[in-house]
Amino acid sequence: MSPRETQRLFIAVDPPVDLAQRLAEWAGRELSGVPHVRLIPPEDIHLTLAFLGERTADEIALITEAMLLGAEQITETSDEFMTDVPLLLPTTKPRVLAVQVVSRIAMQYLRNPLIRELESRIELRNESRFRPHFTVARMREGTRLDPSPTRFPVEEVKFSEFVLYRSFLEPSGARYEAVERVALP
Repeated sequence: MSPRETQRLFIAVDPPVDLAQRLAEWAGRELSGVPHVRLIPPEDIHLTLAFLGERTADEIALITEAMLLGAEQITETSDEFMTDVPLLLPTTKPRVLAVQVVSRIAMQYLRNPLIRELESRIELRNESRFRPHFTVARMREGTRLDPSPTRFPVEEVKFSEFVLYRSFLEPSGARYEAVERVALP
């Protein structure tokens, strides 16, 4: 990659493989027979912590440094993360079916140190409407779900690493490639 070439990047945490599989199966059951729906394969289900947009090769080193330092500040990552209610996003004219992830410590202990470290190194878009969730399907605008999705079973979620992903937008949907991984405590 040349210094001026950019990559579309975001930082996420991945659910455990078995949870990703259950999320994908749930979405398949909920959306069975609904037209204009693209289910997200289990290996692509993740929780985005920071969308970084187009970034240069020089910025990747700064982003990786921010991930390392953000991870060092995390003192707890366990049992406070739970799957919760299904979400249709955005709330008006939804195009995404997701499962919300709730936690009383998610922002304080996981996302905030990462965002602080990123903001000290790169220009970062303010995401004041951040709502932690696993996207499980994308729908054409105007797709109606009748009835609304049933609740996904409440389940504890444990995250093990920050992942810097590169996103490729293709006609069949987004494709993701891990660029860097940083273990969480």
